[in-house]
Amino acid sequence: MAPAATNAYQNFIDPGAQGCADNACPGVDFVPVAYDASLWPVISSKGPRASSAKWDTSVAGGVATLDQLTRRQLGAPGTATAFGYSQGATVASEEKAALARLSPEDKARLSFVLIANPNRPNGGIIERPVLFGGIPVADITFGPPTPTDTGIATTDIAMQYDGISDFPAYPLNVLADANALLGTLLIHPSYLQPKGNGAGGEPKAGAAIYGYPDRSEFIAQQNCDELPQHCQNHGDTTYVTIPNPQGALPLLYPLRAIGKHTNRTDLTEPAAALAEPALRVLVETGYDRTDYSAPTPLRFDQPLNPQKTATLATDLPAEIENPTHNTDRTLPVETVLANMEDLLPPDPVVSLVREFLPAAP
Repeated sequence: MAPAATNAYQNFIDPGAQGCADNACPGVDFVPVAYDASLWPVISSKGPRASSAKWDTSVAGGVATLDQLTRRQLGAPGTATAFGYSQGATVASEEKAALARLSPEDKARLSFVLIANPNRPNGGIIERPVLFGGIPVADITFGPPTPTDTGIATTDIAMQYDGISDFPAYPLNVLADANALLGTLLIHPSYLQPKGNGAGGEPKAGAAIYGYPDRSEFIAQQNCDELPQHCQNHGDTTYVTIPNPQGALPLLYPLRAIGKHTNRTDLTEPAAALAEPALRVLVETGYDRTDYSAPTPLRFDQPLNPQKTATLATDLPAEIENPTHNTDRTLPVETVLANMEDLLPPDPVVSLVREFLPAAP
């Protein structure tokens, strides 16, 4: 699992935690939830040539295992956090719903941390098309949204423009769609491998963490006291949406890649920096970020968010003239493209239970 467990703990479960080394953290027991973690015919934790379970079957197996581990831990001293990434977040979401009738005492000892959640009520790729029911051939059932009324403390973390947890609400905005699809390839796999893979699977030397220059700046984005605009609180859930850094808009990755591989970054980087502020404003007209807890299906009645469209005339000039653009805040191309050569799904789609020692016998 290394370094997935320590990345999960230090970057999301307890952001900024110190003392973790060799895939271990003081006072913490990482318990992997063994299940298929697969999406037929695309992803299999057993390898690319192995037969993989379909979505609903894989999720059901994960829920059964997570439920057994969670209830065992609740029978022992200590507290537990169920951690879910990608399909693992769907598993954790269903388990959270199943635990809604726990006693208040047990709920106080349990929490959930979900990252890249496909069932995020407003943004999740499994929730957006819920009106279509599902994809029978792949055994994918759309919905339900992750509940917010169980009384079990939950943190739901998404990186802006990750197409799995931050998909547009207005699909007629093709710029937003294309940006989210590229985000699925470039952002979604990076949560537990924030620097990509170099030789032997080690993190790439000099690569940024999630597009931010260093880990401390990334961790700061999750500080809801200092940056309340990144957070929303609804029911038992805190939603954290980590902004996509300047210089890292997925829609411009192909242009930057062309420049890198043709040694013409002298042309492509200024062009990308010039286009990015306006593109961000146009992409955002495909979103409604009012309430992340409100189940929000795809909207076909209007091409763009009407509230954001109404302010385009002022928003576009303001962004283009923003002095933070096209300056040293824009990341160098080597940093922006840290994951460009790792166009792979998460390996594997992960769900973990974190248990404070003493662990359950």
